[in-house]
Amino acid sequence: CASIMQIYIRSATCASGPIPEYFIVELQGDLKESSNTITTQLVGDLHYVNQDTPTLIIGHHILQGKLHNLDKPFGIMKKTQNKVCHTTDSDDDLIIDESNEAYPEEETVYEVIGIVRKKLLFKSRPKPIIMNLPKSNK
Repeated sequence: CASIMQIYIRSATCASGPIPEYFIVELQGDLKESSNTITTQLVGDLHYVNQDTPTLIIGHHILQGKLHNLDKPFGIMKKTQNKVCHTTDSDDDLIIDESNEAYPEEETVYEVIGIVRKKLLFKSRPKPIIMNLPKSNK
């Protein structure tokens, strides 16, 4: 049974707006890594044969894919906790209330840090890369 794994990568065309654009890399199957975390690991090399045909090389395997536009773009959001600011009555200066350390007032804030409009779909099985070595004449 194959599972779907999605990897987010930043697009090279993110200079068009203030919010960076990302692609989804969709693979059929699993990536297995010996360490516990894969978030900072190099997965492979991504190349383009032409504008719509990506090639992904992972180790000794090569995958051919296609670039697809998503039906609906979606945002990548970052959740943070911020201390609540209170205003004073005399002037409109903002003051952070740190007097109650046991029960600090916090609010959850979601920040849009990216947008996804396209995905790179690799739905075929990876093909092994085999090097043809010249036969030695003995």
